[in-house]
Amino acid sequence: MKANGVKPNAVTFTGLLSACCHAELVEEGLCLFNLMERFRVEPLIQHYGCIVDLLGQIGHLEEAYEFIVGMQVEGDAVLWRSLLNACKVHGDVVMGEKVAKVLLGIQTEASFVSKIDAYEDYIALSNVYASAERWEDVEMVRQAIKAKGIETKPGRKVDIKCVCPVCKQEKKKEIRCGELEISLED
Repeated sequence: MKANGVKPNAVTFTGLLSACCHAELVEEGLCLFNLMERFRVEPLIQHYGCIVDLLGQIGHLEEAYEFIVGMQVEGDAVLWRSLLNACKVHGDVVMGEKVAKVLLGIQTEASFVSKIDAYEDYIALSNVYASAERWEDVEMVRQAIKAKGIETKPGRKVDIKCVCPVCKQEKKKEIRCGELEISLED
């Protein structure tokens, strides 16, 4: 890019950081994030999200937490959910509780949070406890869900038919939620 006189922009950095995240290239991702300032690119929530995902994937949960807290923009529920999931994956119940408190606090402040979002956040915390085999805590979270009147409709199975235009093969997959038929055309 430099040889052609092209400067990277926010989209460029999103792609680069996403690639680092997928390849678990922590040092490179952090280096790229820090380079944004040099190119006068203001970090956006998606850039922060890539770094949180990257740190969470490799188990640097405390660093990810501090990263969110120290951001120039306010961390949204998506970032906190990403970190909460990383806590479950890495079995860090203490950090999971800390993150869940922040996440549930965001819900308390926001009047527009749907009951489904609230339900999913409580279930995510319950899953953190379950992964650590803390069954009493799992039950406590489930009771809190009931006490707050938070509920969601159960999912349902749907068949999807996808026809590939190149090989004309039909493949069926099962997913949850609405009915959908996809046909890829040349």
